[in-house]
Amino acid sequence: MRQLWITTLSAVLLAAAAWGQASSSAEIARARQLVENERPAEAIELLRSIQRGGSSDAETQLLLSTAEFMLGNIDAGRAALESALTLDPAYRQAWLTRAALDMSEDRFDDALAAMQKARDLDPSAPDNDLNIGAVYILKRDVGQASRHFNRYLAQNRSSADAYYLVATNYAIATRWDLATQHLEAAVTLDELSRRRARTDPNFRDMTEYAPFDALMKRDGYRPPSGAHMRSKVFSAPYDGARGELLNAVLNTLQFSGEAFDPTVELTEQWALVWGEIRIKIADTPDGRGQIELIAPADRMTAAIWQSRTDKFLQQVEEQLAMLNLRRQ
Repeated sequence: MRQLWITTLSAVLLAAAAWGQASSSAEIARARQLVENERPAEAIELLRSIQRGGSSDAETQLLLSTAEFMLGNIDAGRAALESALTLDPAYRQAWLTRAALDMSEDRFDDALAAMQKARDLDPSAPDNDLNIGAVYILKRDVGQASRHFNRYLAQNRSSADAYYLVATNYAIATRWDLATQHLEAAVTLDELSRRRARTDPNFRDMTEYAPFDALMKRDGYRPPSGAHMRSKVFSAPYDGARGELLNAVLNTLQFSGEAFDPTVELTEQWALVWGEIRIKIADTPDGRGQIELIAPADRMTAAIWQSRTDKFLQQVEEQLAMLNLRRQ
């Protein structure tokens, strides 16, 4: 199935189930939970039991359709979806699911009509312009897509995720200039967007595109006003993933019990590790390794900052000494 503005059709369908109509039925609530927990076979068994009891409604049919799609049962899923729309033609989430199915099967005019129906049912829904823009992208109408994306972004100026989603759509359309432009805005709002893009298949074909490559290599982080900052130079060079300095930092974090994100962002020029303290490992101009530590001022007092960074940098020195001994 075609990748859209979120990863897969099943993700669209899970979202539709999660945002569906409220139900007072404990069985329906249990079925919805099973779908959200990606246990579709169990959900289908329960939903069929509900149907046999004669209490099937539009939500039951949409959940059943979602579970069938998750198992790859397209015809059964389509039949249940059409039943949901017959039972409740004003069920917006069913129209979103219908649009996702149409997009996955390259029926873009049908998908556009379904997205527009969903918009008409709730004109104030925040995802309307994103959804419609995504269909225009697949129709290769970048002009129309951009108009909808710009309206979407006008309501989400401070959202890194909003800019990221628009960037992925432009990448799908092979408009790499616009994809890079919007991804850069996402990175400016949240630098983790850059790390996210590294493993996103939507950007895979852009790796040789020079502006995208430059964005992936650039650390343009600006510390918040008044942030705690500290750096220290070591004799060991950065030397990438194989370098002793990065390994010493990671060993220190693991042994100290400090909470940190184990997914390190790594380039030939620098590495970033996130936790309460932002840790950057790179080289100085003369080829020595340097650790740069940053934390927002409201995260800890100056005294705690001094104590924690003193201890951390000392432990890195000790880890480097141990690694050096092993090497000898």
